[in-house]
Amino acid sequence: MKKSSLSYLVIFIAISIFFSSCNALKKMIDRIDEVTFAVTPSPLEMHGNEVAFNIKITFPKEYFNKAAIITAVPVLKYNGGEVVLDKMEARGEDTEGNGTVINYENGGSVTLSAKVPYQDAMRIATLEWKEMTGSYKKQTGDVPIPEDKKKLADGIITTPELVKKGLLVDNTYNDGAGMASVILATEPLVKVTDASFKATAYYKINTTTVTEKVGYDEFIKKIAEVSKNPKQTLKELNVWSYASVDGEERLNTSLAGNRTKEAVKYTTADLKKAGFEINNSKIVTNSTPEDWKGFEDLVKASNIQDKDLILRVLSMYSDPSVREKEIKNLTAAFGALAETILPKLRKTEFTVAFTTESKTTEQIVNLALSNPKELTQNELLFAGESCKMLDKKLEIYKAYNAAYPNDWRGANNIGVIYTYKGDYKEAKTYFESAKNLEDNATTANNLGFIELLNGKKDAAKQFFSSAANSSSSDAVNYNLGVISIMENKYSEAVKYFGGSKTFNAALAQLLDEDPNAGLNTIKSVESDNPYNYYLKAIFGAKTDNTTMLFDNLKTATDKDASLKNYAKKDMEFFKYFSNDTFKAIVN
Repeated sequence: MKKSSLSYLVIFIAISIFFSSCNALKKMIDRIDEVTFAVTPSPLEMHGNEVAFNIKITFPKEYFNKAAIITAVPVLKYNGGEVVLDKMEARGEDTEGNGTVINYENGGSVTLSAKVPYQDAMRIATLEWKEMTGSYKKQTGDVPIPEDKKKLADGIITTPELVKKGLLVDNTYNDGAGMASVILATEPLVKVTDASFKATAYYKINTTTVTEKVGYDEFIKKIAEVSKNPKQTLKELNVWSYASVDGEERLNTSLAGNRTKEAVKYTTADLKKAGFEINNSKIVTNSTPEDWKGFEDLVKASNIQDKDLILRVLSMYSDPSVREKEIKNLTAAFGALAETILPKLRKTEFTVAFTTESKTTEQIVNLALSNPKELTQNELLFAGESCKMLDKKLEIYKAYNAAYPNDWRGANNIGVIYTYKGDYKEAKTYFESAKNLEDNATTANNLGFIELLNGKKDAAKQFFSSAANSSSSDAVNYNLGVISIMENKYSEAVKYFGGSKTFNAALAQLLDEDPNAGLNTIKSVESDNPYNYYLKAIFGAKTDNTTMLFDNLKTATDKDASLKNYAKKDMEFFKYFSNDTFKAIVN
């Protein structure tokens, strides 16, 4: 104790001797209260993983002796360490050096712009003067700093750091809710459509004698094959016969009807031979005595002589007998019709339709878990998406990956499930396998997400940029928004997040100095995560809304007690540290 007192006495005597012989500096020291020290921002803030701030010393009029120099060294102190900053030097008008010249008559200021790499230990820190010295001509000595001016600012607000928590908050798996920034490879369920087949039989003029069958044998074969599937049921067999437009209408009506009857006979016989006995109630018969519509379509598609004249006759007359008479008057044209058009109208058209019993989503999921081999590739992939339980989803995607090892979607989706489960090492292994099978926007994005969680921002950004160049999506934009927050590009982050209702979207708006938009966003987040309430508490502190602050901080800490210690060191709440309500919540 005596040694310490003696040291102070020695210093005091030295200073006294110095300043008594240096009256010019003594006058400046006597007016030190007139010198102002300002730090912006205050409290200090972390952005882009660094703490940037300005220190400004302002000297009043008629203060700075023209032959004097003052040098000040600031220091950032925190638990377990300190960062000594560059010196600030102000000098009089008659001195030489690198410092800022201060005019005696008008006064002036000197400013230091500093950047310090951020460390977690700096959450509670103070910016202080380490030392201040003065010189006058050839004499130098310490400049005493008033106690109330030694501390320059408190620090450090680290709200941007919450973006890392936001990644997990926004990506919490909740009974099937998709993650915001990893992509599950999916495709819509392809429902089995009703099967339908067609065939055509052509006839000799004025008879039921078949001259040609087009697609008929394949038609019979397909009906027999499909009918063996218990999930498919015959809807109807439609048999529709036609007669050409030449000849009497009465005879054509009978002819078309007879062609239908004969077609039903040989078709049912042929189906029976193929192993399928059709119920007569499923057969629908029709006939068209004179197929004028078919005739017109065939003429329009042909290159026959007098084509336009024939079409004009059809447009002018609706009576079948008049039409036939007028067309026959076109002697050359009618010969071409008889050879190329009319034979195509003497026909029977067969159509058959089957309905298929579709599986329900529940049936598909159950089969995926019990007997995945019974499902199509599409159904198995759909089952994994539809299943709600993580362990079961993983089981389904592993079955898919085993059945289709060359399809990147299996490995990718297994990686997504491991991400949901918090096993990022295993997730990365599968994402890498997926990317090796196909390098696309999804596999690049998902690998980038894992790199981001592992703290490798630059590698993550490279993956996300690659994904965005390939195919932009909400997930990729979300991840690029996170990168933008980390890089102190808050306006850019807001654009990437768009209208998404997520923790990090609200955080970006807050950091971009739009608290009203940010508060509306966080209020819209459908999640009971404690960090959502914590962020609302910060909004309360930013807007001096103590009800919002304390109510949400209480809810957040009740849900996660570890947030009490975090809040104690959160400089967002600095001016409430001594508040009894705040202390009751965090203690």
